[in-house]
Amino acid sequence: MIALRNMIAFLVAAVLCVDVGVFAHPGEDIELVNHEAAIHKATLKVAHAAISRCDDAPAALALKKNAIFRRYGLADALQYENSLGRTDDFLDERDEKDLKKWEALSHDDTSKDWNAGTPESVIFGSNATTALTPESILGPYFVSGELFRKDITEGQDGVPLHLDLQFVNQNTYEPIPDMLVDIWHSNATGVYSGIAQGAGQAGLNTTFLRGVAKTDTEGVVQFDTIYPGHYGGRSNHIHILTIEGGIMLPNKTYTGGRANHVGQLYFNQALNDAVENFAPYNSNKQQYTTNQNDGFAKDAASAQYDPFMSYIRLGSGPGDGLLAYITVGVNQDANYDAKPAAHWGHDGGHECHNDNCN
Repeated sequence: MIALRNMIAFLVAAVLCVDVGVFAHPGEDIELVNHEAAIHKATLKVAHAAISRCDDAPAALALKKNAIFRRYGLADALQYENSLGRTDDFLDERDEKDLKKWEALSHDDTSKDWNAGTPESVIFGSNATTALTPESILGPYFVSGELFRKDITEGQDGVPLHLDLQFVNQNTYEPIPDMLVDIWHSNATGVYSGIAQGAGQAGLNTTFLRGVAKTDTEGVVQFDTIYPGHYGGRSNHIHILTIEGGIMLPNKTYTGGRANHVGQLYFNQALNDAVENFAPYNSNKQQYTTNQNDGFAKDAASAQYDPFMSYIRLGSGPGDGLLAYITVGVNQDANYDAKPAAHWGHDGGHECHNDNCN
């Protein structure tokens, strides 16, 4: 086996951007979803063409190289902090026709014949090409004004998940600094915080598994969370919303700004299956939905683009924790009307109706 210090070469192959398709949530207007799906497909063609022109530009290669060392260092630190020791078993993993194509592809780079001396050009020339996450529907569980923080766990039980997300301009591949990144997802049993309990969720005055961070000079944010659970009609996924010009308030929330990207992040089905065997995921009473059965999941894959996040196991199995990473291409000229279901303010959560949050 190859020593951990030599795994940098293998991490090169994990630096990529991936498609994230358009997905419906329970309670959403199907006509609206179909309309957004059509917009998504049109946008995707333009975005892929734009970003492919700069995939091998010096700026792009420099960002990728820096990402290799950053993600390697993060994995090393997480192993040390969690007393997992050093493991040689780092994995890089990622689904009807194209979805199955990517699912059948081995992403275990420890089995490849690469080593620490393999030229970067060889590794970059493999399936580690650049795609991007196209715009997706916002979904009914967006809460505006969420808290600035890296650790969004709030004591929720589940498989530890550490995220390294990089955001680049889809036309130039230049990093996007000082941009707000808002993420949210369900807990291990498919429940969202911040949403009224009458909707089957945790309630307006809960904030678990939600948070905001500002990108650094290389367009990077990092979060500590747990692996998201599934719920009826939806496979495991994470929502992201990017905002330029937002202002952080004294109470560590934000206001204002322009939303320029709405997306969702997904995981390889084999990893979903493995995680769902752990408690408390295996106590989830909602019907288990695979990627292939998640309404619009097939739209996430194409013949050219692998649609899932890369990840490495931090220990001997998923239960010891995961580091997942992705690079997201953003159209900085976009301006989306992100209507929240609720708003988190200085006095707690408020339900929103037609832009009125009381």
